[in-house]
Amino acid sequence: MDYEVKTSFNKSEKHWDVTVCGEIDIFNSNDFKEKLMELTKQNEADIYIRCENLSYIDSTGLGTLVAVLKTVKLYGGEIRLIKTKNAVSKLFRITNLDKAFVLESDGIGDGTGDAANAETKGAEIKDGETENAETGDEVE
Repeated sequence: MDYEVKTSFNKSEKHWDVTVCGEIDIFNSNDFKEKLMELTKQNEADIYIRCENLSYIDSTGLGTLVAVLKTVKLYGGEIRLIKTKNAVSKLFRITNLDKAFVLESDGIGDGTGDAANAETKGAEIKDGETENAETGDEVE
């Protein structure tokens, strides 16, 4: 399946708004990474990715997000994944990436809503491992 990415910069709140539709997989994850990395070059700002129309993401898509997150963290930013579907949120929890990204999911009946993910803001990725930014402890 194809995917579509729409981007805009929110000047008043100083963050990128990215809307993703379709699937992020091995066939398009490189293109997706290039688009996100270009945003970080244009404006060093947080990236808010709207995922309500993201139907699927595979391990290459996750790797893309981790690579971009490393770049965003270099200038003190964060990536927020907004309105993730339950299946996508579950994938982030299974891989412990919910500790590195701020997830603002719909969380319908599965405990993944904003309150459940509020504690993840302090985690970051370093050398392929997830670690708590405040304590330096590895996140399990």
